[in-house]
Amino acid sequence: MRDERIGRRAARRATVLACGLLAGAGLVAAARAPAPQAQFEMPSAATLDPSGVDFDEQVIGRWSGAQRVVVTNTGGAPLHVNSVTVGGDAAERYSVVKDTCTGAEVVPYRACVIDIAFLPTAKDDFDAELKLTDNAPDSPQTIKLTGEGVNSAMQPPGSVGR
Repeated sequence: MRDERIGRRAARRATVLACGLLAGAGLVAAARAPAPQAQFEMPSAATLDPSGVDFDEQVIGRWSGAQRVVVTNTGGAPLHVNSVTVGGDAAERYSVVKDTCTGAEVVPYRACVIDIAFLPTAKDDFDAELKLTDNAPDSPQTIKLTGEGVNSAMQPPGSVGR
């Protein structure tokens, strides 16, 4: 995880340096030739943190606390988020309880958030995925959602929904 953050920081520095060099080159070229120059803009890029959400053990029939996913635009152009959906075999066990991303325009190096909750209905493992569709070149981005339904003394087996 630490290595990923260091890698992201290095990538951001490289992006800023490249943009600065391109901007400087454009000024020099503009001084030499009066013809208009095309501007190069880095595309938008969505980075989801964390890269997966594990709800661990959750009592059957009870909603978990919400887990937050932060979506940061690490690109150079605005990120336009079209949709946030939950899919997969156990998609109905997960719910997006807060979504500031869908329909948003996230400017570079700003973020939006998605909060997700989990409701197991049986003693089992439940896997799904969160999918973000946007204007970034690598769209859609996905992360894995995992959780396990467990019994407790307060929630005996077979009492879901009673």
